[in-house]
Amino acid sequence: MCALCPEPLLTSTGSGTSLVEGLPEKSFAKESLCAACEKGKHTRATFKSKQVSTINSPLQLLHMDLFVPVNIQSLGGKRYTLVIVDEYSVGLPRLLKLNPPMMKPNENPSSWIKTPNDSRTNCTRRTRYTWVFFLRAKSDTPQEIISFILRMEKFNQITVCSLRCDHGTEFKNSVLDQFLISKGISQNFSFVRTPQQNGVAERRNRTLIEAARSMLIEARLSIQFWAEAVNTTCYTQNRSLIVKRFKKTAYELFRGRKPNIEYFHIFGCNCYIKNNRDAPGKFDDKADDGFLVGYSTISIAYHIFNKRRQTLKETIHVKFDETNPFSSLSFPVNNDIDQWAKIPHDISDGFEDVPKIPQDTPIYSTVPVNQVAPTTSQEDTPSTSGSSEVAPIFDDLPQLEAGVLQLYALRWTRDHPIDQVLGDPSTGVKTRHRASNHCLYVCFLSENKPSKIEEALADPFLVSTMQEELAEFERNLVWILVHRPSRKTIIGLKWIFRNKLDEHGTVIRNKDRLVAQGYRQEEGIDYDETFAAVARLEAIRLFLAYAAHMKFQVFQMDVKSAFLNGKLTEEVYVTQPLGFTNPKHLDHIYKLNKAQYGLKQAHRAWYDTLSTYLLTQGFTRGKIDSTLFVKKYKDYVFLAQIYVDDIIFGSTKAKLCKNFESLDNTKIIHVLVVLS
Repeated sequence: MCALCPEPLLTSTGSGTSLVEGLPEKSFAKESLCAACEKGKHTRATFKSKQVSTINSPLQLLHMDLFVPVNIQSLGGKRYTLVIVDEYSVGLPRLLKLNPPMMKPNENPSSWIKTPNDSRTNCTRRTRYTWVFFLRAKSDTPQEIISFILRMEKFNQITVCSLRCDHGTEFKNSVLDQFLISKGISQNFSFVRTPQQNGVAERRNRTLIEAARSMLIEARLSIQFWAEAVNTTCYTQNRSLIVKRFKKTAYELFRGRKPNIEYFHIFGCNCYIKNNRDAPGKFDDKADDGFLVGYSTISIAYHIFNKRRQTLKETIHVKFDETNPFSSLSFPVNNDIDQWAKIPHDISDGFEDVPKIPQDTPIYSTVPVNQVAPTTSQEDTPSTSGSSEVAPIFDDLPQLEAGVLQLYALRWTRDHPIDQVLGDPSTGVKTRHRASNHCLYVCFLSENKPSKIEEALADPFLVSTMQEELAEFERNLVWILVHRPSRKTIIGLKWIFRNKLDEHGTVIRNKDRLVAQGYRQEEGIDYDETFAAVARLEAIRLFLAYAAHMKFQVFQMDVKSAFLNGKLTEEVYVTQPLGFTNPKHLDHIYKLNKAQYGLKQAHRAWYDTLSTYLLTQGFTRGKIDSTLFVKKYKDYVFLAQIYVDDIIFGSTKAKLCKNFESLDNTKIIHVLVVLS
């Protein structure tokens, strides 16, 4: 209806009676579009389903789509899901063969075939047989599609005729184009920003995700199992969803035989796996606990997650417990509670319910200070080593409940008088003085990890760390502000925000790193050599073994802003950092004198600078391991192992280590956890 046209005001519907006065009783013919109405009311086009399908054989038309279910890798390290749907409509000859009772009594089938305009030929149904594939990167899509087409054509002896997909680069690339041209396969694309034209694949994505999400909720599993849930959903729906018109499954319509589903079990149900890999003793358990996460497509076996080994396994030697299927699922993989927050529903985190303490119950213990309190087992108290909360301080209380203190990561440093110890001395020592210092220190830390520069600039703690990072650039004379040169590649900069953790997972430092977008560098112009030697874990183990044999202490050094010390031989230009541009020289850029994080040659430049310095100080490089540097003092020896900007060193004479100073010089602790 045009807002400027008076026709609706002239007559009422079907009566011809005037509704207003002052307008002639006339009818206006719509001779042209109203430009004002089109600009003010224009909508997207509608998309109706086809009434008649031209597809009469499997694999004639394949719908494809690639999507990212969540921003979390699966257990196999996959991020993307490729969905392929077969657009196979059961044509008239196939219809008569599959469902003869649909014909009228005493009707000749041949007469029906000769009347293609009959309305019954339009009532076709699609099998929509579906395949899903999980990929690590988008670049793997072309090869996966090529392998799928070759495999299907070989197995079914049917040629794929056409593909339908969107305009993503995973579908529009030279590798896939060359293959499709060689096979004579056409490729249809949906219009830009019009997913409705690829509605078959889009709707299938929704069906798979909704079912997989429900399965994860019911089984109380971590979101890390999303790939297994989607795969199981596709596998079971192909064999269970019924095409109502023919009362057959998609599997039967595509394969030509009924599926056997007697081996189906509840997703996530408890099971017991035969322990074949280990050599159990006479009285050791012969089976491991696990739960079902899928079915094998290449063999008669189940996909089982082994709780003890924390790994996926294919096996047929398994027994399922579906009487109480989810009672023994105690925790998600890695206890990553943040992943549970991504699921929009209230579900248990897997731990047993902890009874709440009544408000009138005192929080302090009744055990005297000089008496050892009973130790709470680790199984009764959930671990919170990943938490960064600060333990509360009660200066007016003689002691705290031992169970409360066990919720916090404690670390032994030195002996304390028994009257200064809070809680149970046998489980770890925490004094009021150390706790107060820790609380004061945490007040100047931020646990926020923003993804955008605007969020970081709103946090005063992060702004201070960003200014500290830029101060390192000035102190090391990393760059100089110059006019923008012509015909030079200008590399962009980006802020990366991370929290540095100690060996207990507690935030000890906010690290804001200004990195260069090195992917824009061109070999031979912006860089030449990029290789830099890095210590292998085997070499570090030998280093620690030698230190234990010689009975000397090993220290760990973290060189602050190490890459900013590496000297560049190439001419490299970068933009001004976001949020810290020079207001007087907005068009200027920086020329780098030294390396910067993100550059392809940064590792090489830092290694050359460090090794040159050590060699000038009398060190000798290892003949086999080029990251090991040795210096001898008479009967004593000093060793240093280099791993990028982390250095571990020690000496048979403790005084020699005092000359090896750094901002961050501590006893080596965390590396022992990694190597164990």
